[in-house]
Amino acid sequence: MSLKILLLSSICAVTFIPVAAPASENIRVAIADNQKTVIVKSAAGLVMDSDSAGRIRKKMVFGANHSGNGPVRVRSIDEFVVVNGRSYRGWIELRKKKNGLLLVINDLDIEDYLMGVIAEEVPRDWEFEAQKAQAVA
Repeated sequence: MSLKILLLSSICAVTFIPVAAPASENIRVAIADNQKTVIVKSAAGLVMDSDSAGRIRKKMVFGANHSGNGPVRVRSIDEFVVVNGRSYRGWIELRKKKNGLLLVINDLDIEDYLMGVIAEEVPRDWEFEAQKAQAVA
C-alpha cells in the first residue's frame, strides 16, 4: 500500500508524490509469568530463531532448568503457535527470570494483535455495526 501526498505550489499546480506506507509495528505482550514448564506446539511445525540448521519440530518443551544464555524465540511456520494450550500469532519469546522461572512473551504485528483482541472481546452474535464500533474503540 502506498500513500500519496498532495502538494500545492505557489502557481497552484498539483503534484502527487508517492510515499511509502509506514512500516508495521510490533507489540510485545507477556502471556505467562513464573512458569516452571512451557509447552509450545504447532501442527505445521516450529522454528527457533537461533537454530541455524532450520530444524522444524512439532512440539518443544522448555523447563525452568533450561540452561540457555538469553531469550529463546520460537514461531510457527504457519499462522498460529500453541503455548500451554492457547493459540497465538507471531513469535513466542521465553526468558529465564532471576527467580529461575520462565516469562513468556508474545511478539507480534499490532494488526494481528488487534484482530485477536477484538475476536476475544466481541461476541459473535453482536450486530455488525456494534462490532465495527468496538474495532474502532
